[in-house]
This record gives sequence, C-alpha cells and structure tokens, in this order.
Amino acid sequence: LTIALKEGTLYDTSDTVDVMALRSNGNVGIGVIDPDTRLEVFYAGDQLKLSFDGTDNAVFAVDTNGVLTITPSGAAVDFASKNLTSVGTIASGVITQSGTTLANTYQAKNTWDATYNLVMMTI
Repeated sequence: LTIALKEGTLYDTSDTVDVMALRSNGNVGIGVIDPDTRLEVFYAGDQLKLSFDGTDNAVFAVDTNGVLTITPSGAAVDFASKNLTSVGTIASGVITQSGTTLANTYQAKNTWDATYNLVMMTI
C-alpha cells in the first residue's frame, strides 16, 4: 500500500471543514490550514495529549490568554534538568519538594559563605 501526498488539505466532505494540512515546507496543521511551525494544533480545548499507555498521559492546553496548562495523569510534572526557571514572577502558594513543604516566601540574610562562594538565604 502506497499513499502519497506532497501538499494538500484534508477535510470532511460533508461540510468542507478543514481537518489537517500538509505543506510543502514540511509544516503540518491540525485544525489550521496555514501552519507556521513544524506542527501547529488549533483547537479551543486540550490541544495535545502524550500517552505512555492506556492510563499514563499528560494533556497540554493553551487558553485564551496564552497560558500553558500541563495536566499529568500522575502526581507531578518532573523537569529533567531538575531546574525551574521563571521569567517574571511565580505566584504565591505552597511549594513541595520530595514530600517537604516549603514556605511561599523567602528573606535573604546577606550572609556570605566563602567556602562555597554563595550567599546564604532563609526559606
């Protein structure tokens, strides 16, 4: 079986609603006919679901304000680098690390530790 499509748009023939687009530059659009990245998904709801098996998955969604929500079926989102970088501010709340709850505020003590070349902080 050989199926070939160099460029085109797949659509539902009953109502000609565009379902998927494949462009000659390799960009693919789902729900959009003019994808401007390698994969663009256009939908007002959950846009992407990555599944390991029938029960373990993570759902990604972007809302009307451009906020990304990641909803894992498990208990956490683990960043492989073990670092979380924030541009701007992180909202107040409870932060938990390895079962230890940390306060949502901190105050610098301005204490210098020459041995490790760092500033000590109280959390």
